[in-house]
Amino acid sequence: MKPTLETLQRLKEIVGDKGFVADEADMAPYLVERRELYKGRAAAVLRPASTEEVSAIMKVAHETGLHVVPQGGNTGLVGGQMPDGTGEEIVLSLTR
Repeated sequence: MKPTLETLQRLKEIVGDKGFVADEADMAPYLVERRELYKGRAAAVLRPASTEEVSAIMKVAHETGLHVVPQGGNTGLVGGQMPDGTGEEIVLSLTR
């Protein structure tokens, strides 16, 4: 299920402007792996600054049924770090 504007606003309030990426051009590096074999789409990329923010994000995701794709350095070669092509998931980037 695609996140509502209300859900996205709640997530933005958790991570702040610097931790919330929704512009397609700015999200692009998070949506393709190095070899460009796997590509995805996302409703937003979240870049939490603390474990408390990660916890708050996961709480909202649980409450709303939002799918979260965790991403470390986006260096995996099997595509597990990529969101699917629906644009309904969020990427939780831990590179901050």
